Amino acid sequence: MEGPKADPAKDCIPEETFHMDHNDYDRVLALRRKRISRKMRAYYERLK
Repeated sequence: MEGPKADPAKDCIPEETFHMDHNDYDRVLALRRKRISRKMRAYYERLK
């Protein structure tokens, strides 16, 4: 499968994004920011 729904977890895209509209954009960004920060933290923790 190609496109944005191919692997949302890999791209830190919240699954809820596909059920939201343009009014929820700020919420989508906040959720994505949290996912990215968790992914980065896990990466750097593995480097220790």
